Amino acid sequence: MLAALSTGHKLGLGLSGLAFVVFALVTSMLLPRWNPDFPGRRKPLYLVVTFLFFVGMMLAVLVFGKEEKENEPREAAAIVALYR
Repeated sequence: MLAALSTGHKLGLGLSGLAFVVFALVTSMLLPRWNPDFPGRRKPLYLVVTFLFFVGMMLAVLVFGKEEKENEPREAAAIVALYR
């Protein structure tokens, strides 16, 4: 299915996936090293940001994961017209 997507859709999915992965790696490995009490008292903010990343990734899949509709009837009509 990935091959059927346009370049823009592939780029959109890739960049949104990259942002999600970078966020996950930073918050799971880097921030706890700097602050052992992470997320600490900012837990509600962290949960909101995590939820927003999740919703953003799901929306990116819905928006960028759509294949373009093919215009088979027009193409078929054009091919038939060529052979008449």
